[in-house]
Amino acid sequence: MIVDAQPTTRALLRVKLTCAYYETEQAESAEEALRLARVFRPNVVIFGDSLPGNDPARFVTRLRGVLPGEQIRCVFLQAKSCAQARHSAIAAGVEDVMSLPLDHEYLLARLRCIFRAIDNDRDSRLREDADRALGLAEAALPYRTGGRLTLIHPDPTALPSALVGALERVWRGRFVRKTPEDILRRDSDGAATDLYLLFGAPRHEARTLALLSELRAHGRTRHAAILYGAAPGQTAEAARALDLGADDAVLWDCCPEELVAWCERLITRRRAAEAHRLRMQTGLQAALVDPLTGLWNRRYALPNLDQMVATAAATGDSCCVMIADLDHFKRVNDRHGHMTGDAVLRSVAKRLQSQLRGVDVIARLGGEEFLILLPDADRDYAEATARRLMAALAGRPVTLAPGDTDIAVSVSIGIAMGPGQPTDAPSGSQLLAEADRALYRAKAEGRSRWHFATPAANKDGARFMISADARRSLQRRFWPASLTSKRSA
Repeated sequence: MIVDAQPTTRALLRVKLTCAYYETEQAESAEEALRLARVFRPNVVIFGDSLPGNDPARFVTRLRGVLPGEQIRCVFLQAKSCAQARHSAIAAGVEDVMSLPLDHEYLLARLRCIFRAIDNDRDSRLREDADRALGLAEAALPYRTGGRLTLIHPDPTALPSALVGALERVWRGRFVRKTPEDILRRDSDGAATDLYLLFGAPRHEARTLALLSELRAHGRTRHAAILYGAAPGQTAEAARALDLGADDAVLWDCCPEELVAWCERLITRRRAAEAHRLRMQTGLQAALVDPLTGLWNRRYALPNLDQMVATAAATGDSCCVMIADLDHFKRVNDRHGHMTGDAVLRSVAKRLQSQLRGVDVIARLGGEEFLILLPDADRDYAEATARRLMAALAGRPVTLAPGDTDIAVSVSIGIAMGPGQPTDAPSGSQLLAEADRALYRAKAEGRSRWHFATPAANKDGARFMISADARRSLQRRFWPASLTSKRSA
């Protein structure tokens, strides 16, 4: 939305923005703008100082009050230089203060930057909704001023001493100066930087802009906020910096207090984005990791199973699927309690995991069952792995605490091999079913052993006799609790 009392300003802006494929609405007064905002709900409002009263802070506050909860971005245009109005607009949170006549290329670059930020905010709100749905939402971070600011200039001693001196006095965090070479060398000072302030010196703009691209490319600096400081009148370089990924751009001739306001706003946004990333990692961990054992859960393991089988089918390599089940685990819970049972599961999970390669996957399917995936493994390697897994438990009882009873544990393992050949390869679910049948064959043959799935075993797997303990386990896994109780009755 374009809000200005001057028809020529509105018309010129509308032509430029329409040519850039932006949808625009116009208003010649604050009251008309507020009325149109309720209807059209603009993303960005560009307003000038020709409005009656020339109070940008009051206009921005009223505008955001019309659409509470929405992030409306504002740009303030000044036909006449007024430091008080400029400071008022910045304090109110406008995205930029531009002087007329406008550099339209810089305006378009600023709008592209604003709409990137709008998209990022929308993604952040979606993640927050997901966090709340998963019960992972956290309280808002407290506002903290200051932070680690790194000022970058080809010759830091050539910066205006008045600006740097004032910035050092006003800034309430750590302040360091570096050259582009210091940053590219990844020097020994490895402390995280909240904000890089890049000053484009005359005759060195290309070098500074190239450094901006480097900062956005490297994982160590990718998520830091970047503010580009252009020399007075060099709005073309500022526009290029915004398009290359700078979060904001200013001119050197701004006052130190204004520069600090921009820096603190960017650091606040950077910290909020970092909190979102951490919550996302926490959410992924909660969704894919078993909270008791720290192993992957079936939600993570089953897609990996399908991927492993598909890769093996495409290359003709062999792979292996194992299901390991603790023997007589119900007795542990009945005799020692579920807390002890949980401790046994954690100990067993740690021992089993220690016997596997880095490329192997082990997950807890549920209860006392574990799924083990061995990519690029033939039958001999699968048998050797099964032997190691059993040896890691056999003869080594779980000791919970000094003086407590040692708990002997053993495991039975069902093994299915596949695909071995690109044609007629079984699916992941078929291999899982074969390993499951082989597991119960191992249970029926006396436990504490492994058993390979064979065509004969697969064909007759539904008919062999199993023990009552194994039958109860089958009921727990495949029958709803209500049906199981009725059958027992």
